Amino acid sequence: MTTVNVSSLSGRTVQVSYLGAYTAALSISSADNITSEGQTATFTLANNSGAPTGATLSGTDVGTLTLVSGSTYSYTPPLLPDDATADLVVSVDSTTVSTQISYANSYPYVLTNHGTPQPNSVMEGNQFGSTQPVELKVITDTDAAIADIDWQAMSDNQQWLTDIRNASSVTSVADGSTSFTLGYYVQETGATGTFERTVTTTDTLSPAIDSVSVPTAGTYHAGDVLSFTVNWNENVTVTGTPALNLSIGGSARQANYASGSTTAALVFTYTVQAGDVDADGIAVSNLSLDGGTIQDGAGNDAYLTLNSVGDTSGVLVDADAALIQSVAVPTAGTYVPGNSLDFTVTFEAAVTVTGTPELLIDVGGEQKSSAYVSGSTTTALLFRYTVASGDLDTDGIGVSSLSLAGGTIKDQYSVDANLALNSVADTSGVLVDGVGPAISVNPLTTLDTSPIVSGSAGDATSLTLVVTGVGTYNPTPSGGSWSQQLPTLALGDYPMTLNGQDANGNAAVEASATLRVVDEMVTTPRGLFQPLFRSLTGPVNQTLFR
Repeated sequence: MTTVNVSSLSGRTVQVSYLGAYTAALSISSADNITSEGQTATFTLANNSGAPTGATLSGTDVGTLTLVSGSTYSYTPPLLPDDATADLVVSVDSTTVSTQISYANSYPYVLTNHGTPQPNSVMEGNQFGSTQPVELKVITDTDAAIADIDWQAMSDNQQWLTDIRNASSVTSVADGSTSFTLGYYVQETGATGTFERTVTTTDTLSPAIDSVSVPTAGTYHAGDVLSFTVNWNENVTVTGTPALNLSIGGSARQANYASGSTTAALVFTYTVQAGDVDADGIAVSNLSLDGGTIQDGAGNDAYLTLNSVGDTSGVLVDADAALIQSVAVPTAGTYVPGNSLDFTVTFEAAVTVTGTPELLIDVGGEQKSSAYVSGSTTTALLFRYTVASGDLDTDGIGVSSLSLAGGTIKDQYSVDANLALNSVADTSGVLVDGVGPAISVNPLTTLDTSPIVSGSAGDATSLTLVVTGVGTYNPTPSGGSWSQQLPTLALGDYPMTLNGQDANGNAAVEASATLRVVDEMVTTPRGLFQPLFRSLTGPVNQTLFR
């Protein structure tokens, strides 16, 4: 029993009771709007006594209803001829309930009920440019339908459209006449069929560049190939050798055409040369024909404007010659014959040596060659000069230049090294003394039987005097000269030899002379009278004139 309070006209409240159950009305509490083709839509019922037995959208059966949860059901909306609104009607037993929803899942082109199009129906417009979409208007008995048709795809696949909504636009066709088939579908009757038609295209449009692919980011060295692909919007044919102009480190370079004629992708390549350097990314400048041609199949010259060029900021080039970073020299000191003067030339990168390059040095104003010894495939090359007798430099040797001398010095990419010397260490203290002291012994004819012999000592620090038949002596050098007191000698001739060396061990050239001890001094005349005086004996005054 149900009790209800009711107010009377007099203001009194009367309580009314009745027997039986109260039943609320069936309703749709919510329903999805249709926003896209293929969408799964739902609706929710309220006060339903059971599961729905069916549903329609603007009179079209929605098919199978699937329970989601509670009183919510899902379905796949059918295609409708209009995009606007639709009436969703749901049946539960003998009761129906409806609601209006927004609907955007219909055919993209409206076909009205005008019957099946006749074969060879007129299609307006059959002259097209090659890159324009081809729009076909099918004229039927009373009305028209417009569709963008890709007849090439249909012909290739040997498939006909069964629904006009599947049509797509043509973006490019060959120059000349093209036959195609247009499929149609009439929604109201379900009729399908095809049209056969020929479209004539006249290609007057020039090919254009869609994009330019560039080398993978990285560092490229001498001998490496930089490859670029210029992608066109249609196939093109190339004659001659067009070039893609580049900037590498501010220097103009050309990537020449390599391959791709009769396709839509042309490849251009540039081989990195010694000396090419770009530390912040190469640049692609423009495309030039350089006397060649780039045309499509209809003979239209291509547009050369570059579009969508790939990022080259990471495409780096390092083909510079290896530089000399420093030259290490011998330790300061005095070097004598047989000593080695070692020099180490250090490059910024490993280098490979062939032959025997030379490091030229200056020793006392004379050029000497310090020959390569070792270090190939490393950054440090050793050069050596052996001091020879006669070498002399009292104020420091000099390092002049590096010479290949018929050999080679190359980096790992076979680029010739830069031979300019940098950061040469101080050589002012690297002295050379390969010259012995200049010594001499003076010849002497004397009446003194206890003579003193003498001579020059140069810079000798030790001397050895040998007087034949008398003895060996070691006179002391002093101020560049020497002298030696000899014992009492008999009259006669005494050969003398003098040897010595300097503080660095350099030996002097042996000097010699004769000591003659006599009892009288004879002056020998010269000229015409010499035979006369030779016949005289004894003391004679040989002075002819006073």
